Amino acid sequence: MELGSRKVVHVNVTNHPTLSWVQQQIRNATFDEQPKFLIHDNDGIIGQLGKREIVEVNGKKVSCRSSLDVWLAETRSVRGIPTPYGAPNANAHVERFNGTLRREVLDRILVWNEGQLRTVLNEYVHGW
Repeated sequence: MELGSRKVVHVNVTNHPTLSWVQQQIRNATFDEQPKFLIHDNDGIIGQLGKREIVEVNGKKVSCRSSLDVWLAETRSVRGIPTPYGAPNANAHVERFNGTLRREVLDRILVWNEGQLRTVLNEYVHGW
């Protein structure tokens, strides 16, 4: 599924997300194609650092706000960009996708477990 120049490349679900689970999802999503940037929210599971940490990657200094940003820079050479606090429009494409997914799919079915939800999401994103 594409939203203008953006496209959904990976979907997965879990009841208990952790930093290591998020890192594995990023590995799975970027197996074929390495992005330059990853926009993410400020959820506590990604390891907020409290103050910015400077990491040197390929001779460039990168400012990181979370453990996820540090991991992205050091292991994947990807710049993590956290959305600003209290700015829901900063990630409008994802918010639009989430709203459309909820209205078109999730409001119309009963989801019994993670496996069913994963199947429904994959079918929606990759077409029936």
